Amino acid sequence: MRRYPKADLRLRIRADVADGFLIFLLFLVPFVLGSLFEEHSGVLLKLSVVGLFFGLLYALLRDGIGGASWGKRRNGLQVIRIRTGEPCGLVGSLVRNFIGLIPLIGFLDLIILFAHERGQRIGDRIMQIQVVEVDDVLGGTFEEDADAGESAEGQLFSCGSCNGQIHRDQKICPHCGVEIDWEG
Repeated sequence: MRRYPKADLRLRIRADVADGFLIFLLFLVPFVLGSLFEEHSGVLLKLSVVGLFFGLLYALLRDGIGGASWGKRRNGLQVIRIRTGEPCGLVGSLVRNFIGLIPLIGFLDLIILFAHERGQRIGDRIMQIQVVEVDDVLGGTFEEDADAGESAEGQLFSCGSCNGQIHRDQKICPHCGVEIDWEG
């Protein structure tokens, strides 16, 4: 199994603040729109439910497409499967973010995030995923656990431009045509 370095906690906090702001807007905008139509009974309630649904949907699945939420992309972070270096996917995103929404466990999750050597939350450990800096994934900055017996050869990485899967020996991403700088 690969061991990636712990992502910079300042980047993770900035990413979570940006995502929190987006979730807040998803809740707030329908509520404000509903309040403009006060005279129409039920509009406020219906739009508030819509906002709640989309805010919760984003909160749970935000890392599922390309392994990065809007906030993580802006801060050069990605959630990956530790074994392969691939983006975590929708199930990984759902598990890691659902556990964080449970009040007491969410608080413990925050403590674990800061204390864990690789910054893995409870859901991350269950799903064997980790938040990493994109440069660490593209640059191959990881160690193989001695007992895993896996080789980095033939493993897939994610392109920093399009998140397409690429092999370590490729110099140009076949998906978007961007030149890959494995040394930098």
